[in-house]
Amino acid sequence: MDKKENTERLERVFNLLIKIAMGNFSTQIERTDKTDELEALTALVNIVVEELKDSFLYQGFINTDVSYTEMVNMVFFLDIDSLIVLTNEDVDRLLGYSQKELINKSFVDILQKDCLPIWNQQTANLLANGKMKKNLRLKFTAKDGLVITEFCKLIIIPKKSHFPARIVVITANIIKDRTSVEGKLKRKILAKIDRLKSNRRDTTKVKSILNLDDIENSRTIGTYLRHHPEREIPSLKQLALEFGTNEYKLKRGFKEFFGMSVFRFLKNERLMNAHFAIRNTHEPFKRIAYRYGFRSASHFTREFRSRYGYTPRELRKNS
Repeated sequence: MDKKENTERLERVFNLLIKIAMGNFSTQIERTDKTDELEALTALVNIVVEELKDSFLYQGFINTDVSYTEMVNMVFFLDIDSLIVLTNEDVDRLLGYSQKELINKSFVDILQKDCLPIWNQQTANLLANGKMKKNLRLKFTAKDGLVITEFCKLIIIPKKSHFPARIVVITANIIKDRTSVEGKLKRKILAKIDRLKSNRRDTTKVKSILNLDDIENSRTIGTYLRHHPEREIPSLKQLALEFGTNEYKLKRGFKEFFGMSVFRFLKNERLMNAHFAIRNTHEPFKRIAYRYGFRSASHFTREFRSRYGYTPRELRKNS
């Protein structure tokens, strides 16, 4: 195999690892038809990125006491022929292209080939039907050869506008509010120090009966529930028996690993999946409710509103 090609492929792996270290979990390496060790390494690093991204997004759904904010990553203004008219500065930071390099360049030139059919179809439909917006998942090719996958909002600008652009593409990611997280952590540490000072003489060390296998078993059960959110659990005792443990260890291990009870975890999973289905499909609310284990549509609406602060109908209307 060509040595230069191998060097470039290895450089992409190195670049991706740097981006992971910087907290960028939207970037991936484009796969090839090679079957060598470098391709295996590429696949492994891509999998790690996906798992890290899923983990951080998941935390955003289940940790209600952590503040999250939406940060716009990239904005593209395109004309009727999908030529780039204007971009924001974040495009340079994420894709590596300067604004000068992108102006008057075709937007499809920075998309992966497998995205082109859906891009052409959706833009044509929006322009023809007069609709204003659409959510898409697009894969961008960065200047360094890496692939960045982003959820995008596609917005059509009315013809009456004097601005030359007719199409706006906006990408966004969810990030933690660092100030809120650091403040909360500081309060926890100070409170713990105060407790230790006041109880130092009376504190006795309690030996945990849990071992690494028990904690790993809880992780396995959590993964199973995450993939089967619709499942009804008659009792914790029965669930524990299915996975070779007992009810007490399941309760303790699950609390230590996930920071919540089994039933709260399962409810959060159901609501998270329902939220995604409502936002990205036209499936009836009643069907979504039953599919994810809620007793009725009204019960689902109450739980959903309690969790997110708005109803399923309000979410779909504004998606």
